[in-house]
Order: sequence, then C-alpha cells, then structure tokens
Amino acid sequence: MIMRLRNLIYGKFLEWMKQITTIPLNDKVDISCSCYTYTDHLLCHDDELEGRRIAYIYYLVPEWEEKYGGSLDLFNTVNEEPSEIVTSFVPKWNNLIFFEVSPVSFHQVSEILGFKTRTSISGWFYGPPLKPAVHPVEKIILQPPTNFPVDVKQWINPTYLQQETQIHIRQSFEESSEIELMDFLQVEKYEEICSVLNNDSVVWKQKGPPSRRKYEEIDNIEDVPSIVKECQALFSSEPFLVILSNLTGLRLHPECAEDTVQMADINSSIRKWSPGSYTLLHDQSFLEYATLNAGLCFNCPEWEVEYGGYTSYVAKDEKEEASFHLYYVLMFIF
Repeated sequence: MIMRLRNLIYGKFLEWMKQITTIPLNDKVDISCSCYTYTDHLLCHDDELEGRRIAYIYYLVPEWEEKYGGSLDLFNTVNEEPSEIVTSFVPKWNNLIFFEVSPVSFHQVSEILGFKTRTSISGWFYGPPLKPAVHPVEKIILQPPTNFPVDVKQWINPTYLQQETQIHIRQSFEESSEIELMDFLQVEKYEEICSVLNNDSVVWKQKGPPSRRKYEEIDNIEDVPSIVKECQALFSSEPFLVILSNLTGLRLHPECAEDTVQMADINSSIRKWSPGSYTLLHDQSFLEYATLNAGLCFNCPEWEVEYGGYTSYVAKDEKEEASFHLYYVLMFIF
C-alpha cells in the first residue's frame, strides 16, 4: 500500500499538479509521514528552500475537532513578514491541502491539545527556483547607560557587592560563559515589582513577527509604575555596568579596564511570557556585536523545566573573535 501511494504521488499526482498549477515542475518530489501527538506543534515558517514550488499535505487522521488543535494556520504578511493568521484548516480524513511555496507562504501547525494523533503524508514538488527573499533586518536600538540616582545597595543583594563573592562568580563565569545568580534583588524590591506587574493596569503589546517570536512586551516605559521604571533604570545604568564587569570580567565600563575601552551600550525590554509564547532560534540582529545577555524573572516561583519558558543557546562556528563592540541585552521576564 505504501509503495502504491508513493508511485501515485510520483506519477499521476505529479502530472495532475503540473496541469492545475501551470508551474513547470520537474520530477523531484519529497514525501514523508508526520505524526503529531499531544503538545506537538510546528511554528511559523515559509517552507522556502531552493527549488520548492508546491507544498502538499494529505491527512490520515481519525475523527477530528477544532478543539484538538493541530490546525494548519496561514498568515498574511506586512512588508514580507508574517503578521496575523487569516485562514485555518482543521485536519480531516482523506483531505488534501496544497499551496505554492513563496517568500510569503508563512504557515504553522498549531499545538496538539488532545490525545489523538495527527498523521499526514506531506512533502514538496520542485521546479525552477524563485528569487530568494530578502527579509528586512531588524534594527536594534542601543542606548548609552544612564546615571542612576539611587544607591545600588538599596536594590541589589549585598552578597553580590562583596569583592570576594564577585571574584568567585567571575571565575565561574570565565569557565562556562554563563551563570545564574539566585536572590539577586533585595526581597522587598523584588516582591513589590512582582505585585505591580500582576496588575491589570499594565499595558502589554504583542511582539512579532511570528516567524521569529511571539510574546508580549511593555511598549512604553512611561506607562508602568515607578518601581518598575526604577528597576529598569538601575539595570541600564553605569553603576550596574561596573557591577556586571566585576561579576563577569568583561570590560563593560572604562573604570573596570586597565586600558581604554568603549562604554557598553544597552538594549532593554520588559517581556511577558504565557502559554503559546516563543522565540525561534536566530541571531541575525546581533551578528556585528559581542553580547552579554542578562535576564531577571518575576512571578514564576517553583518553576520546572517541563513548564517551558527556558532559554537555549546554540554555539556557532567561531572563525574569529568578535571584538567590534560590546553591549548587553537586558530582559525583565514576567
């Protein structure tokens, strides 16, 4: 039966696809079987790869309802980037879906929410390659550090301000290039921020595009309570750069270097992560910079790995040392 299906797709199905699409397809065909089970999903992408012209999906699912998830969601585009879901197809037995692959053919498979298996035969037909898409490069807004008028001792756990502790942390960071510092803020400051971020008056704006990320972010820092403003001001300040330099050994501030160094610039954001939030692996925005990434989480007590929401880093082939400019990305995670 499997060979009969394969021969059908490579033969009559291919010829039929040539006729109805008028695309000059060649004889190359990809075919595979996919089984999605509980919590499986496929995030937003465009399927674009040299020579791919038609994508197809043939469903072999049991009786299926929208509440089970697993829909094929198609996106519209704004400036050649995916924006919003405009059409969704719920899987149905013996149904065939196909669409043209293009620089704007963004789609996803929504998360499986039930305990049935979404089985399908899918693949691509090939033809003359299209001109590769040139998606806009995101511009990262960098700001110089500011002067922080409040004593950092009122905010930061005094343990992390002690020279002996900083030396120990720096040695650990130099060995592994990452470290987690527990109870970093003073307890009363941390608990107050947790409380105000839970307030319904805080305005969150969804951040995209879906091909790279989906989470919420505070768009205007002036709209948040003063305690949150002060916390972000602290982490964007020169005194905090000095502390980070002492903790990491990185030369982020001239006071922490024997020779002349350029002051690190900063990009900061306050983000909210909830079910369905994600970021996709990419590093296009930071290729020209050496980067220190720092994050502080709120309102997530007793968090477990299976809850998701963790950050993963994948090492890239380092042909030469990145030393053009140094800044750190600061994230508040709600």
